[in-house]
Amino acid sequence: MKNKLLLLGFLLCCMPLALLSQTTKEIPVYPNAKFNTEREEGKDQVCCSFTTTDPLNKVVAFYEAALKSKVMDIPAIAAKYPAMKPQLQQMQQQIPPGVQYRAIALGEAENGSLMPPLFEIIAAKGHTNFSLTDEQMGASKAQTLYEFHKAAGTMDGFDREYDQWFAEHPVAKPDECSLPIYPGAYIGDNSDKRGTACYRVTILSTDSFEKVVAFYNDKLKGQFKDRNQGNTIPGSLSLIDEHFTLTHSGAEGNGPLTVEGKRGAVNRTVEITETDEMPTYPFFDANMHARVRGALSKCVHVELSSETLDESCLEILKRPNVQWKK
Repeated sequence: MKNKLLLLGFLLCCMPLALLSQTTKEIPVYPNAKFNTEREEGKDQVCCSFTTTDPLNKVVAFYEAALKSKVMDIPAIAAKYPAMKPQLQQMQQQIPPGVQYRAIALGEAENGSLMPPLFEIIAAKGHTNFSLTDEQMGASKAQTLYEFHKAAGTMDGFDREYDQWFAEHPVAKPDECSLPIYPGAYIGDNSDKRGTACYRVTILSTDSFEKVVAFYNDKLKGQFKDRNQGNTIPGSLSLIDEHFTLTHSGAEGNGPLTVEGKRGAVNRTVEITETDEMPTYPFFDANMHARVRGALSKCVHVELSSETLDESCLEILKRPNVQWKK
């Protein structure tokens, strides 16, 4: 960690200020990385610096794929940006023994800068380190800050609120349902799961309605049909995989119930609805570059349900006036 700070301190002294300008490009956190929670004497901890014991070449390969750009060492940077060659050569001489420096350009040089902003990866003493800014973490900033403070033992009131929200709305696990779970979705307030063969669960996502719909249309292609095809409701989509039907007669649905299908048949539905019902969700406002409390203007509810045609799943089948039709 100290080797990294020494090198970054040198960069601050030797490189033009324009070189250190940040980019808004979002960068993922390396999967095996953990927070650096070491506190420099006399300084507050600053988020977010990461470290991993994975070798430099493995971390580099991940970021080359994620950022679709080649990594450069100092000689390669000097060759590509010759105007910076004297400073880079001096930097090369100042790097402590055993420290390896790599960087990925995040775009082209702008506003008179001699070099584009760089994403830096530094390896020393069996650890590979990198840092991310608020802008680079984007919408994941709120959760990242929460995890950082929790790891460092410095949780504040916002973090405790975040902790409570996620305790009440855990991330939905893919193996909980036979239907696809939208990546990163949270369990909603009104989930009513009843068992593996018959369940109803609501999940929430902060992604756009269109993105969630595209995911389910792709995953359920050839199995499900649009229940309201030809009568589209804005911000709502109902998909069904139907193998039995229940028909209620009578003005209020209290007459005989006609069941068409075989016992054991399964109906599955996916209801996707855009809504603003997501109170006190802690999130990161990319425009304000800050964590914010309050309700999101919009989120997406996805209700997943599966019903088996038998009395253990559908209590209504126990009524005396049920008529079966195969």
